[in-house]
Amino acid sequence: LLASLFLVFRILSDYENREGLYQQLILVMACFDMVVAGVVILHFLPIPESENFVVESSSILTSGGTMGSETFCKAQGFFVQLGLGSTIYNIPLSLYYLLLIRYGWKERNLQDTRYWMHLGLVFAIGLAFFAIPLYGLGDGYCHVSSNSSAKSFFVFALLPLILTALCSTLFLVLIYTRSSSRWIKTDSGSTHHSGMISLDHDVSQQQAFLYVAIFYLCCPWWFLLSTMHFFSSSSSSPLSNYYFWADLIAYTLYPLQGLLHCLVFIKPDVEARRRGQNKHNGTNYNSNNNNGW
Repeated sequence: LLASLFLVFRILSDYENREGLYQQLILVMACFDMVVAGVVILHFLPIPESENFVVESSSILTSGGTMGSETFCKAQGFFVQLGLGSTIYNIPLSLYYLLLIRYGWKERNLQDTRYWMHLGLVFAIGLAFFAIPLYGLGDGYCHVSSNSSAKSFFVFALLPLILTALCSTLFLVLIYTRSSSRWIKTDSGSTHHSGMISLDHDVSQQQAFLYVAIFYLCCPWWFLLSTMHFFSSSSSSPLSNYYFWADLIAYTLYPLQGLLHCLVFIKPDVEARRRGQNKHNGTNYNSNNNNGW
């Protein structure tokens, strides 16, 4: 949560670059990451007290601790669904890198796609509102109620993950199959190697990979946990033996994506400052040696 707040502050306070499409995509993703962190912090508290909620010993939680209501539970379900926007936004982010690296689009061209890129925001918010009638108590937390159909669960809980996995992976493969991004064409038609272009593209390529890697590290566990809880509401189910580890991994990694997104975003700045500091120290060292001789 704190990392996402820092990221939002960092982008909004950058008056020169906050209008960039990349910064805007990361800004929206950071806002969704804050929603995810808030959902994880609340966890089982919104569950209605009338449910006499008791979590089996196979789960991380113990009995008791609920202080919610049906309305509070539905509200948490809404924000759980809304938090999937962070997952969905991996699609436009990967597309951004594809256009930038493989097809060499400039920032002014990318700006023309701004509204199309932010269709993920409409999709995420739309899913959250359309699923309002389905929110309720599942087996362990409030999201799509366990009384809902498997089709509804697939559309609202699993479809965002599947679409994101397919699109982001495809875009990343297309990015890495582009071998000529280091070469640019001059006005005379000849080609030459640009060190700055190469450096920028290498950094962007690395970022594209890291964002997709974060998605695969953090998000599937939450969807796996949701699936286990939805299709196994009985402690006698074979899946119940794995609730503890599923809960532990999902509730650790899923909110961690906010911190990891922040680290990837600030990584180029940190490395640039380090290179500048090393260059400055090297200049001073050479100057001192010259003066000494």
